[in-house]
Amino acid sequence: MILQRKYGWNNSVAGRLRRCILPLVAACIFLIRSDAIAEPVHADRYDEAEQARVVALFQAKKCDETWEAIWPHVKEGSPVAGQNMLLAIGFLGLWPPWPQVTANDMSEIESNPATKHWQQFVADIAFAMDVRKIQSSKERLETQEFKQQFLEQTWSSEMLKRYDAEGCLGVDPRATCMDPVLWEPETHSMSYWDAQIIANKTLGLKARCQVPMHGQK
Repeated sequence: MILQRKYGWNNSVAGRLRRCILPLVAACIFLIRSDAIAEPVHADRYDEAEQARVVALFQAKKCDETWEAIWPHVKEGSPVAGQNMLLAIGFLGLWPPWPQVTANDMSEIESNPATKHWQQFVADIAFAMDVRKIQSSKERLETQEFKQQFLEQTWSSEMLKRYDAEGCLGVDPRATCMDPVLWEPETHSMSYWDAQIIANKTLGLKARCQVPMHGQK
């Protein structure tokens, strides 16, 4: 798959989708939940009701409205919303208010500044996922594995090792682990990307549904 090859998604990530019955794949992706065992340190406002609203919007093919519903939660660092966003882009064809990137573009990612910019965007979404909002230690580790696969595509191996050594990929990361200024220089905050999205929208770009990246030749 294009995204598995370029973004490092391994079989464990893809396996999270194989558990879905095909007609219900949207609901399965958007309703990933943890096996709750305790109250999280930080509340995640992307609750079941909000997830259900996102599912309904997407199934109604209201793609721009779907984006507007989920993006605020991604900006807040919701790990479920972040995973939903990345999986929906790759497997359901939800595309943000952003210039389109094709599979052919992805094959030239090393030499194409626009696609490298896009790759950084999705990696930064992964970086922003705050596992401290998750109740289950098992789900925290699974989310950290998901995050690491994206960071590996844009971070140097030295920085990733340092990030891991500081406990930032463990079940109880410190607040400093979520500060992009302290880590890989190219990593940006969600506020930075939100400004990019706002600028794109002023140019008339809207979120849309298209052929999923993994389905492109």
